[in-house]
Amino acid sequence: MQFKKMKKLIVISLIWTISFVNGVTNVELQTPPHSRMLVGPPKPVINTLIMCDVEVFVPGLVCSSCAIGVKKNLAKLFFISSKDIKFDTKKQSVCLELSNFIDGDRKTFMKKYESKIKKAVKDAGYEVKKIKVSQKAFV
Repeated sequence: MQFKKMKKLIVISLIWTISFVNGVTNVELQTPPHSRMLVGPPKPVINTLIMCDVEVFVPGLVCSSCAIGVKKNLAKLFFISSKDIKFDTKKQSVCLELSNFIDGDRKTFMKKYESKIKKAVKDAGYEVKKIKVSQKAFV
């Protein structure tokens, strides 16, 4: 009697092993509960858009430590805190929040500050490619 049960168990396990090796399985494998807790549903990605009044494109500005000097010089120039200056290393640009500082229109701002911005960036060891002033800064 014991031999028949053992023989039946061996045959079932052999069939299951052969079908598993060949890729044919009727057995549904379940992930253990602890791994489901770690993985969980995907979390939403929130893209924060940086809206800036003045964007200065600086080639070679590829890391935040490279930008420390630029940030320091521009903060002194406009008398703003360093939290109002943000960097985008992918675009290699500096974003200035100057909404409380700008008066007049875009042309007068550029006439007044373009050379000063270029000098502040040059003092930090970089060159300015272009300066883009947002229209929303004057509204």
